[in-house]
Amino acid sequence: MLFPPSTYIPLISSTRVLYFKHLLHQSDAPPHNFVTIPGNNDELIIVIITSQVEKFFSLYTKTTSGSLIIIEPKTLTYLPLRSLVNCNSPEMYSRDDLVNRIIDPNGPWEVRDNISNDLENSIRSAIRNSYLAKPKIIKALS
Repeated sequence: MLFPPSTYIPLISSTRVLYFKHLLHQSDAPPHNFVTIPGNNDELIIVIITSQVEKFFSLYTKTTSGSLIIIEPKTLTYLPLRSLVNCNSPEMYSRDDLVNRIIDPNGPWEVRDNISNDLENSIRSAIRNSYLAKPKIIKALS
């Protein structure tokens, strides 16, 4: 049985991938996979996984493209296409805000498999090294 976000989100204690529709994104935007990293306190850091690889590489300069992590479908089997984690735009929310303001209650919701330690470490490092990540998010990763 899949627990609803209100039950599951407070229990997150390790990095996970969650699939949901983000209420603060464009209304016509599809649901996405998000790497979800527990911060130092009650907050969760989310980073989008997108299949728009070329678009994101064209948006970011050489100085920030190092914070785009390529993921092949064989790495995360639920990704049908080559994708990337955009570590240049991590978001941080309290667990309550994630449940009540971010995850669309009428949209799809799924907890995906854990990611490997190597991939998690790469994501954390890319966020820390991104010139665009907010200092409070970088600090929360410590």
